[in-house]
Amino acid sequence: MVEEGKRKNSTTNQTDRLCQSYEEERYYLRVLLNNVPGATSFDDLKTVNGVMLPTFHEAVERRGLIEADNTLDESLAEVTE
Repeated sequence: MVEEGKRKNSTTNQTDRLCQSYEEERYYLRVLLNNVPGATSFDDLKTVNGVMLPTFHEAVERRGLIEADNTLDESLAEVTE
């Protein structure tokens, strides 16, 4: 019985991570759609300076549309000090 519970927990965690990753990519896609004029494909959105990047997240960061992920963590740490 314990083994089944561990397996279920592990599967749930994997599913949660996949869903979170999917939602994050959707968010970055939306940022690109709002800020990249003339793009006609997903590849256009992921291409920065002639280099096609593997994710929308990387494309957003390379274009300077958002700051690095740790900025929010650093800001929250400053506020709580």
